[in-house]
Amino acid sequence: MKIYAAVLKSSLLVIFVVTLCVLFPTALYPFGVGTGVGGLGTGRPGADDESSRFPIQVRLEGFLQYMPAVSQRPELDVVTLGIARYGEQYPFVVVAIEAVDLPRLTPRQLLKIVKKWQLNFDIVGPEDLLSEIAQALPGTPLTIVGFLTPRQRRFQLWSVEGFGFDMPGSGTQAELLLKKDPASPPVEGGEENNQNDRNDLLPFD
Repeated sequence: MKIYAAVLKSSLLVIFVVTLCVLFPTALYPFGVGTGVGGLGTGRPGADDESSRFPIQVRLEGFLQYMPAVSQRPELDVVTLGIARYGEQYPFVVVAIEAVDLPRLTPRQLLKIVKKWQLNFDIVGPEDLLSEIAQALPGTPLTIVGFLTPRQRRFQLWSVEGFGFDMPGSGTQAELLLKKDPASPPVEGGEENNQNDRNDLLPFD
């Protein structure tokens, strides 16, 4: 009876693990199951393999087209972001990259995967997220999160945000200055008129 119970428990455990692998493949990444990255391995292509069908959640930090000198962030590499819907490609200076669900996958390994391809990140996703990248000014700092599927060479956008640094670069500053309304020309006797206006606002005794 005990042997039967042990066999039943083992069978249920195997069924549970297989179900997780089928329904939620990324849920087992941190444990190395089926990833081939320091884990148990199941004969499937590893997450760091170009033929892997498993999506890797990737978080990118960097600057669109160029990195402003005031950022004080070390440059890791320059990759190419491509948006086929707009027929555009954008250089992206990477200052940080990580596999969110695969901490054992180093930034160098991640970059090695995407640098094999002429278009490093073939980006797809919702229109509003794509436009966040396409409409960003040169030198804009961006944090881009998405799911990279090596076999399809696709990067499915999840979120696009900015991150803070000291001040915008010269290119961005020029754009901001152009958007400002021109200053009104001084009016003759303007200081005196302003003083009179301020006096009018004073309460009567």
